[in-house]
Amino acid sequence: VVVDAFANELYIPFHLGTREFFDLCRRRLEPGGILAMNVFAVGEDAPNLTALENTLATVFGSCVRAR
Repeated sequence: VVVDAFANELYIPFHLGTREFFDLCRRRLEPGGILAMNVFAVGEDAPNLTALENTLATVFGSCVRAR
């Protein structure tokens, strides 16, 4: 699943960063599947990036960041 939801905005729509959304994504994945997400963040310690990583790790068990 690829999430790239920018539409003339700097941040993704709120509902696409929730535990509920990520749980729906997880249920759609085949075994071994991944969710990839494009996220705009100002710096590696940006609050929105940290919040998304924490939520993803809660739903998927881990989260890997790639630049």
